[in-house]
Amino acid sequence: MNKPSRTHIVINDTTLRDGEQSAGVAFNLDEKIDIARRLDALGVPELEIGIPAMGEVERDSIRAVAALGLKARLMVWTRMHRDDIALAANLGPQLIDISVPASDQHLHAKLRRDRRWLLAQIGEQVRLACDLGFGVGVGAEDASRGAPDLLAAIAETAQSAGAQRIRFADPLGVLDPFATFERIHYLRSQCDLEIEMHAHDDLGMATANTLAAARAGATHLNTTVNGLGERCGNAPLEEVVLALHLCHGIETGIDLAGFPDISQCVALASGRPLCWQKALSATALSPTKREFTSMACSRTRPTIRASIRAWSGADTASSSASTPDRAPFSKSWPASAMSCRRAPHAPSCNSYESSSAKRSARPPGPTSSSCWTADLMMTELSTPSLRSDLERRMRPGGWAIFAEDLACVFDRDPAARSRIEVLLTYPGLHALLLHRLAHRLWRRGWGFSARWLSFVGRGLTNVDIHPAASIGRRVFIDHGAGVVIGETAEIGDDCTLYHGVTLGGTTWNKGKRHPTLGKGVVVGAGAKILGAIDIGDNARVGANSVVVKAVPAGRTAIGIPARLVGGRTSVGAVGSVGIAIDLDHHMIPDPVGKAIHCLLERIETLESELRAVQGVPASAAAATCIACAAGDLCCQEHGRG
Repeated sequence: MNKPSRTHIVINDTTLRDGEQSAGVAFNLDEKIDIARRLDALGVPELEIGIPAMGEVERDSIRAVAALGLKARLMVWTRMHRDDIALAANLGPQLIDISVPASDQHLHAKLRRDRRWLLAQIGEQVRLACDLGFGVGVGAEDASRGAPDLLAAIAETAQSAGAQRIRFADPLGVLDPFATFERIHYLRSQCDLEIEMHAHDDLGMATANTLAAARAGATHLNTTVNGLGERCGNAPLEEVVLALHLCHGIETGIDLAGFPDISQCVALASGRPLCWQKALSATALSPTKREFTSMACSRTRPTIRASIRAWSGADTASSSASTPDRAPFSKSWPASAMSCRRAPHAPSCNSYESSSAKRSARPPGPTSSSCWTADLMMTELSTPSLRSDLERRMRPGGWAIFAEDLACVFDRDPAARSRIEVLLTYPGLHALLLHRLAHRLWRRGWGFSARWLSFVGRGLTNVDIHPAASIGRRVFIDHGAGVVIGETAEIGDDCTLYHGVTLGGTTWNKGKRHPTLGKGVVVGAGAKILGAIDIGDNARVGANSVVVKAVPAGRTAIGIPARLVGGRTSVGAVGSVGIAIDLDHHMIPDPVGKAIHCLLERIETLESELRAVQGVPASAAAATCIACAAGDLCCQEHGRG
């Protein structure tokens, strides 16, 4: 096996595979062919072009790209399954990446298998792919959260079976550059395989992590054009290539002079325009910007700085003449960068212009979340309507909230065994789902429909929730029977309510008349919280208590009427996975019982002092004690016992 060169890195671009896995992105055949040709023209040495198991249309597109006769080597992605690998045969690519679980979380939770089974499967599937003539890479999925010894075992098994490469994947983007360097450096010391880094940008460190992997010994790096990819995207091709050259003196053989064209084409084909603040952005493809990109690949840093200054001034002048419809506050940026529309002087992607027509015909204004955020930054969120619009856009969707409601059941109910059981038999979950639908109707002014849906939900679940009530995320209603939540009630995130709970009012006047529960509140079975009072974050309400006064954060209220007992409780961070909830209601202090006990002790002390003054022996006083119903609460009974 050749030792990795520290002066050259192989870029494996996955725009046509992982880039297309972005929500709402689907390239047609013409777009895929055009993007593949443009990447090949840049000098990208490897392209990951699809997933054969996705269907015949996907396989046809793989065959079409393979038939182009590109200089780049082509790769397909498969699961660790014999049928997937067989589907990849005879499509044309030379390389195959077989994805395997590389963390115990994936292995146990997703596949319900052990390490021995995993290693046996890796050996079998790698040998099968080798027999089909592929150059084989093993994709260590979730390696960033996996144990180092498991990753080393995967690499050893894959190498013994004939694999050439192992892909270290951080699919959740949870690593930082320091951890990435340590993990790749360790993997480099354990195997002689080619090491490929696959980073995601969830924490904004995909480029940094990719560069750290290169420093630690990675030989191949995954990228996508413009950083297109799932969730927050992948490591951008342009950033990685230029940073390798400028910061580390490592060459990739890629000429970025033609990158602005493919950047714009991918932005149009994906419907994901670039924000003006994106590093190495090609939103305004003026000749001066092309010149800047070309000059940036030169050897000297002063030239780069000078080119940036020259490009900034020249691009302002050229865009001023060519884009008269620029936004009023855009004094130095092209209109296309602010509105995320295609600039009038942008080159067309002729091979798929017709398929992109409907995208370019979108109404003016920000059409992607990143550009929309940039516009808000420029206006500094100066109006309440913009701030409310920002909150609305950042609010998770209905399915995401329902998924959280479902997941929190397993965190807080040890009796929950499976998703299908919870979906079909938990009335609290059903009540929440119906309420969220009714609440949306209510907010849109469909009052009768919302009340009717709420009425149906009460009949089905025995949980009565007014459609106007506001309920946060990850709320769990256990058992559900007899729960009543009033019109102006507000429930924060991560709250838990048991059966028989009432969030009621104490007045017939309109307006706020029901309680507000903070985050992480636990309300025991049968408890009543009445009136427009606040229950602080992480507070607890004991079973069958009646709360009519505010409860501070972290305190416990019990009794009728409820009183605060004990000090502040610590139940963990609100919203955390596996939030710790103290359910030991039998351990909650009884303030009334304690007060009675204190009185009995005080009476005994006073009687003892009185006997001493009167000179009456204690035995004589005990003999004259009259039997009563006090039982074992009597202090003298305790004394005689």
